[in-house]
Amino acid sequence: MRHEADDKPWYRRGPTPQTAPRAEPPGGLYLIGTADVPLRVFLQRRAWDAIAAEDAERGPWGGLLVGGVYADEEGPFVVIEGALAAPADPAGGTDFRFDPLALDELEATVGSRFPGRLIVGWFHAHPGRGAGLSPLDRIVARRYFPEWWQLTYVIDPIGQRQALYYWQDGELRSLPGFWVCDEEAELAGDEGSASAAVAGRPGARGGLLALAALLLLVVWSAAPLPGSPAWLRQEVRTASVQAERLREELAAMRQRHQLLQLALLDAAAAPGAAPGGETALAPAAAKSSTASPTASAAGSPPAAPTPSLTAPPALSRAAADAPDAAAGAYVVRAGDTLWSISQRLLGDPYAYRLVAELNGIADPDYILPGWRLRLPTLDDEETP
Repeated sequence: MRHEADDKPWYRRGPTPQTAPRAEPPGGLYLIGTADVPLRVFLQRRAWDAIAAEDAERGPWGGLLVGGVYADEEGPFVVIEGALAAPADPAGGTDFRFDPLALDELEATVGSRFPGRLIVGWFHAHPGRGAGLSPLDRIVARRYFPEWWQLTYVIDPIGQRQALYYWQDGELRSLPGFWVCDEEAELAGDEGSASAAVAGRPGARGGLLALAALLLLVVWSAAPLPGSPAWLRQEVRTASVQAERLREELAAMRQRHQLLQLALLDAAAAPGAAPGGETALAPAAAKSSTASPTASAAGSPPAAPTPSLTAPPALSRAAADAPDAAAGAYVVRAGDTLWSISQRLLGDPYAYRLVAELNGIADPDYILPGWRLRLPTLDDEETP
């Protein structure tokens, strides 16, 4: 097969319309779309199966279409014999694009698995996004596969959509139809060899093979085989059940959280609370509060309160709805933080550390509505 100028990259080398070897199209055909096409394309089922075998859950993926370019009395045609997945460019983001270095490394793989074959285009999967061309798809096709015989095959394994695109007047256009064939074409890789012909047009044997192909297609569509519509529907149902279970677990967690907040308020209102609705400090917090003046007197910064599993000072549920309490105390409301309380009531947001230490709060970022906080007074700030 005489190729165009060898100064092109290996994956763009192929014949001109005048140098394409003579051959007969393959048999055992199943037409998808219409037969009135500007360029005939024959997709062998083994190539189709290789593309469908890829993992649709790993996001966008793609690879090379391998085959041959031939001509008969009706004009040129393309036969897609196989497909080879290609590594994606790490900088491609959420879409697929070829890694130039990895693409060059595939030359040896193509030569060993498909000797004498051409790169007749590329394929790209858009899971759940349809079979239309994205702007990046057009850029990839124009950069790597711009030859007149090179195709772009886009599939959506989730939406069960597919489309073939070919070059016409320098633009990618959708091909209205193509053929899927079950016969494996015996394409020769020798230059100019007329023995590159594929098996002749189907006669009685071809009709039986076409019927068998149709039956296989029906079985493939109905049976839960990987990549089949039934398998995809089952995967969607499984994902829906898992999502519903997660929603139920989230609702249960929210309910438990609300019950826990009510239990904390009830514990604050239980008998044994200090007069005036205040609850005594937890032992660890009280110890930290009494130790702080001593540390300050020694000239060192106040020690951080010891964390405790006992809840900080809280107020009864009835008192939680009360407005700002008497001087020197404040009841936490929804949306409050120690920073906002210190800024609003003390005029200094950085005083939140003093408020936390004064109330034995180990984590200044964790307060709950209903807690009664003691606010620092002038005497507290001037204590030596």
